[in-house]
Amino acid sequence: MRIKRFLATTLSTALIAGMFFTGCGDTNEATTEVTTATTVATEATTESTEATTEATTEATTEATTEATTADTGSLGVANDAERDVTVDRAIELAGMAVSVPDYAENVTYNILGVSTSPVSEAVFTADGNTVSARMSPTSSVSYDDSEAESVSGMYGNWETKEAEVGYCTAKVYTADGAGYVAWLDVVPGILYTVSMTEGVDEDASNLIKYANDIFDPIQQEDDNSADLGFYEGNYNDTYSGRAYATVEKNDDDTLHILVHWGGSATEYAQWEMNATVDNGTLVYSDSKKTNCTTADDEAGETVEVVYENGTGYFNDENGSLYWCGSEDESCRDCVFERIPTEE
Repeated sequence: MRIKRFLATTLSTALIAGMFFTGCGDTNEATTEVTTATTVATEATTESTEATTEATTEATTEATTEATTADTGSLGVANDAERDVTVDRAIELAGMAVSVPDYAENVTYNILGVSTSPVSEAVFTADGNTVSARMSPTSSVSYDDSEAESVSGMYGNWETKEAEVGYCTAKVYTADGAGYVAWLDVVPGILYTVSMTEGVDEDASNLIKYANDIFDPIQQEDDNSADLGFYEGNYNDTYSGRAYATVEKNDDDTLHILVHWGGSATEYAQWEMNATVDNGTLVYSDSKKTNCTTADDEAGETVEVVYENGTGYFNDENGSLYWCGSEDESCRDCVFERIPTEE
């Protein structure tokens, strides 16, 4: 709606100018005319302002509604999606396709954000509910609320709680019968979300059930996960040739890991962390990195703490430990091979 604005002060100015050209005996009459004209002008300006405010509010509300709808439906990439694709096409575009449960009906596959960061989606019906399940590749090594919100396309003021989805800890968001559950599978680097715009149980039990039925881990169960002693030993980094790691079992079902990286004859870096074993992955959140310098004289060693509480993981692939530390990009290239013990 376009509002035409009228500059009412032009009329007022013309009448005021007329007053100065009127004789002294006509001053009261002229003043009355000016007062009346000013009142009319003020009323016109007020009406114009109110109309403008109403139009602006209406236009803003409509634009916000349209933007929210677009974001909710397709992560803000409404014009960058391929919908109702085959499973093979989904894998071609996003590298993955959502596994839907056997009881799912009316299944459609969509790829959102095709040219940027493809998100694989499956929409289906079950128990009279419409469910959206999404998978998004991520480089994050820790769960992030804003990233989960973006992938799910669900925005609002939520009540939250934790739940278990497979071997992952998930976060559940609910409000007024709507909601979603999200979880991060760290090792393959995939963020999952399962959402419903209505029909969520009060305790979100149906939403959590759908999430567990959908979750088909890319990384399969590893028989070594429960045996912490399997990982104990010394390892050399085959990438740099300068690093080695020592892994020892703690008393509390965790592993103590010490990584030493030699920079020069007098300088080295050291990481120390305690990890839990989760499906073949050594996950930690307490890494402490120090840079150490050994002086040539009797001053001793200088130790500088670079950071504490670093997060990351070592992924076990056939006995080799692939390191991914969130604070150190160079760690992503390290592959630690076990040093055989002498019998």
